[in-house]
Amino acid sequence: MKTAVIFIVISLLFIFTGCATTGVQKPSVCDTIPEGQTSVICDLSSQVGQSPETVAGILKLGNVAGLAGHLYTAQEASLFIDITINHLKFIQANGGGLTYMSAVQYILNSLSIMSPEAQAVFIILEDFMNFDFGEIRLLSDFDIGLLIKHLNDQKAIITPFV
Repeated sequence: MKTAVIFIVISLLFIFTGCATTGVQKPSVCDTIPEGQTSVICDLSSQVGQSPETVAGILKLGNVAGLAGHLYTAQEASLFIDITINHLKFIQANGGGLTYMSAVQYILNSLSIMSPEAQAVFIILEDFMNFDFGEIRLLSDFDIGLLIKHLNDQKAIITPFV
């Protein structure tokens, strides 16, 4: 049963990815980078050909599918989101210094404690995690704000199930 759920979820992710990359282009959050700042997230999205909004939507769908497939509980997801938001806010309050690679490592460490079925739901992150900028890139306040916003959006999706 779990194998069927994983297959369906991955199939839906690929379908939605294809649909999200065609059609009318809406303004991107990357159009709102404050003057004088850069965005690793926006640079990365342009390199891999997926907008941050598309990736966020796919991750939201993946989270809902993971919950629907009983790959993890809403309480587990909520705790992970809370810990991650607090971690990001702490970093931001203390002047930043979070590199892209340390953020990737944090995600990989978090995913490694999940079941293989739950890890499969997040396969969409592979292109982003394996991207090499060729240099150390610090996440800007803008990037951290985008991550916190995405996590708050994820939290809003799962809150009714907690």
